[in-house]
Amino acid sequence: MAANTLNNHWNIESKISSKIKIKEYSSFRYKKSMAFLEVKNKKILPGWAKQNSKIFVNGYSQAKEPNEDIVLRDSEAEKSFSFLKIDDDSININNFDKIIDGLLFEDYFEKKVSVFSKLPIPYYIIPFRHFIFRHLFYMRKKDSGFPNWPSDFSVELLRHLYVNAIKEKTGKKIPYVAFWPKLKEDTRHKASAKFAVSLTHDCDSPSSFKNIEKIREIEKENGFTSCWNVLSKRYKIPYDILKKLEKEGNEIGSHGYNHDGKIAFLPDADIKKRLSYSKSKLKNFNVRGFRSPQLKRNRRFLNLLADYFEYDSSVPNSEYKSSIALRTGSCTVFPFFIKNMVEVPLTMPQDFTLIHTMGYSNNKIINLWKEKIEAIRKINGLVSFNTHPDDYLIGNDKYLGIYEGILKYVSKQDDKWTALPHEVALWWKERSNSRIKNGKIYGSKRAKIAYI
Repeated sequence: MAANTLNNHWNIESKISSKIKIKEYSSFRYKKSMAFLEVKNKKILPGWAKQNSKIFVNGYSQAKEPNEDIVLRDSEAEKSFSFLKIDDDSININNFDKIIDGLLFEDYFEKKVSVFSKLPIPYYIIPFRHFIFRHLFYMRKKDSGFPNWPSDFSVELLRHLYVNAIKEKTGKKIPYVAFWPKLKEDTRHKASAKFAVSLTHDCDSPSSFKNIEKIREIEKENGFTSCWNVLSKRYKIPYDILKKLEKEGNEIGSHGYNHDGKIAFLPDADIKKRLSYSKSKLKNFNVRGFRSPQLKRNRRFLNLLADYFEYDSSVPNSEYKSSIALRTGSCTVFPFFIKNMVEVPLTMPQDFTLIHTMGYSNNKIINLWKEKIEAIRKINGLVSFNTHPDDYLIGNDKYLGIYEGILKYVSKQDDKWTALPHEVALWWKERSNSRIKNGKIYGSKRAKIAYI
């Protein structure tokens, strides 16, 4: 099971994975808790990672062996358990699939309707709501410190430790299908992109649409198109503006019903009604993706969503002081599957969080974004932005320079693949169906072999 899950991400050479025996520890201690991951074998630690990391686990084996390569230390029981051990004939791994699944679906916090969503009046008419949210909502919340913010690469760390263990055992470089397609510009070497970049916008209020033109001018000047996610019930949809956006090569996505933050917690039948209504209001556009209002989500909702859309983009890599919990996030900067739907995670901190929740200056926001881009670039991940064209965010000239500054920075990176979110999802499915056999890739003309 562990090998299959990991190979779905890495897509390593088939004959290598078939030769390596992967054994799962049995006799699990089923307990959800925070633990410390300690890498004793520094040879398998990626250069970008720390030797000790706090991580959420969905239980683990009681087994403890001498000379473990990686151990888990229960933060409550203060006991250590073997997580990964490289034996002479196999690699023994402890509960890998459940831990990855628990991180991707954020099992470390309780999903419930927020205070703002329970109010009898729309949250957006409350005076000083930004101040309330920023200073009062989380005053008594205990901070676990997990996930790390603004970046958390826990899933990537586990994946790298596993594949590096295979590399250590075989003594050879491990070929895998590169994470991103070949760069068209590089006709000589046909190199794959080092990282991907995708731009999206959530149109939360009527003011969003009057600011589109100036935002698009900045994008066009820097060579970008973007996805515009539209609500179906809160305002009158300006179809003429959306047609123009689509004609320019942009994407139109669904942002759900009315932004009340309740959709993920409704009964199944009501969720389906809202999703069907939202799709019907945008039936003249090729809508393939969804972004949940206020990023409200849970496992049940995401599984229902998979029957309506090709991709979703409601799950952040790491988010601080969100409307759901103090800390949330999937701890990954790569797409992943929910049934046959691709989750295209939001990997960059949102403009609302940085401007109104954190109160950062324009320069501090740009510098933070640059730092995270470079961190994602090191592990060949996805840089995915969500900004808001509303009057109180980047639609305001006071903050528009933040967006312009980061696009100028990103446009200069010549090893990126710029793609709309539906293109990211389409590629991820194509890559997943590709295989390496005898040094050749089958299933994709855009894919390239990379090595770790």
